[in-house]
Amino acid sequence: SDTFQLETVRPFVIGAAIEGQLMDYHFHFLVEEISQRDLVQSVKGMYDRDALLYTSIFITVKEAQVLYYAYEIARAMGWELSFHCDNFIPSQNYEHSGMTYQDFVSSLFGWTSRLPHRQVNVFLRGNTLHVIQRGQETSTIDITDWPHGRPTIERKIVRSVWSSGNNDSPNNPAHNEEDEEPIPFSGTISFQNITRTYRNGYLVDETSDNGYAHYAYADGYLIAKQTHNTDGSTSITHYAYATTANDYYL
Repeated sequence: SDTFQLETVRPFVIGAAIEGQLMDYHFHFLVEEISQRDLVQSVKGMYDRDALLYTSIFITVKEAQVLYYAYEIARAMGWELSFHCDNFIPSQNYEHSGMTYQDFVSSLFGWTSRLPHRQVNVFLRGNTLHVIQRGQETSTIDITDWPHGRPTIERKIVRSVWSSGNNDSPNNPAHNEEDEEPIPFSGTISFQNITRTYRNGYLVDETSDNGYAHYAYADGYLIAKQTHNTDGSTSITHYAYATTANDYYL
């Protein structure tokens, strides 16, 4: 069963119909769930004939081939039928069973999931009910050489300010009140499963249970952080700066 979900500022009500086209797929869905925050609505739904799918039907046929059942279901719903499947005879007697259309379709074809090489998929596209058995598809697409990675890239401006002045002399550059200059630390510090390596006072490498991170600097400011996670993913964050007469902006 296909479902849809969208966010919109256009108000919808339960039972409204949404129609459109995504690439070559023409869809027509019925709104069955709405949640709203401020002006944005989150809308969920299913086929526009979803209510009929859960309607009980009266079956008077004792035994028939599956093509007959599929054709009658499509005809009752007002759909066309695309049937590419072995025309077998179900072993179950559906006469006077009182099933819904949803249960009837599941009983006819659901058992084929136990036979992956002959599984039958039933779905609706546009105004056509498709019944397709694996191996009898009308067309196939080879995705062997398709790229499967879908990197997520986010960029944003982060404004922060560091003032180089002090309370006594706001126009003076930052300075150290001590006569002796501090000696930057270089070395490695380990605690439990965390290891950090410093060079001239700057953190350059960090290892933990979550993965490994490397930091790069220019003129004493962090310009990049590269993180390698244990799940195999990698993220890179770049930092850019702007200077004014007295301030340094990230």
